[in-house]
Amino acid sequence: MEVPPALLQLFDDQEEARRALKAAAAPIEPATLSSLPAQAYLEATVIPILLQGLDALAVARVNPEEKRRPQDPLDFLAAFLLENNPQKTQT
Repeated sequence: MEVPPALLQLFDDQEEARRALKAAAAPIEPATLSSLPAQAYLEATVIPILLQGLDALAVARVNPEEKRRPQDPLDFLAAFLLENNPQKTQT
């Protein structure tokens, strides 16, 4: 599994980043989520989309030709999380 370079900066080594990416991609049953401890719940639900958002932010920040280069990284990340919320209802 290819680990994005921006994600590698968040981990000590490539293997740790690869494990986090693999865990983030693994689906979890909703009934199981409610019984998880807080850390496991966050790792299963929040961390995957947050890592994707941080990766998108890092790519946008390093690429000066990117039209979406954010002036405010926090606003960029917030918008990314809202747009890519996997639990957002389809309208």
